[in-house]
Amino acid sequence: MAPMEHRTCGRPNCACSLPISERFVLWALRQWQCERALPNEGSILHQGFKTAGLLAALPDFAIAMDAFLFGARRAIHIPLPTCDQVSGDEAVLVALCGLAQGDYDGPLVASLDVLMAPTASRVAAERLKAFAVALADSGLEECRDLAGNALLNVAAEAVARDVGTAEAGRIFSRLADHLGAGRQPPMSGAVSLSGFDA
Repeated sequence: MAPMEHRTCGRPNCACSLPISERFVLWALRQWQCERALPNEGSILHQGFKTAGLLAALPDFAIAMDAFLFGARRAIHIPLPTCDQVSGDEAVLVALCGLAQGDYDGPLVASLDVLMAPTASRVAAERLKAFAVALADSGLEECRDLAGNALLNVAAEAVARDVGTAEAGRIFSRLADHLGAGRQPPMSGAVSLSGFDA
């Protein structure tokens, strides 16, 4: 049997372009934002997780989201469920679920440490991992294409916080120029952009 074709509207950042697993995570994020409490029986979030066969993972998801709410270094933008566009913060959270499903615990924790206070990031990592594994076990495996984008967003935010947005823009512009010319930095260790100029 041929795989079903995934059709999208073609608009940038539209939720319809996400695979079903990521749409479920997006829906859950937005519904949690609306309810903002440990979901009780009969709530929309509870019913959605029950229908998806993920009821056992609901507490892990809710605790991870509470850790984001109270431990994030800045307010997280999650639109209403009716919004058809995916916000930058939503894309990062969806991608972090992709990291949590794979064997990417190091990058997951490092990303969360940038986004959150350290104590909250540990709770979020543990609960996000449990939720993401439950998603995979139910057949909703994340397409991890967004994971790299999430790490890039986190890195850009950290650099901008350290040196300011103007300098961060200059740094990333120079890095893009070097990568475009085929000069790639090493996989480990600090990257000195001036070293590329030698």
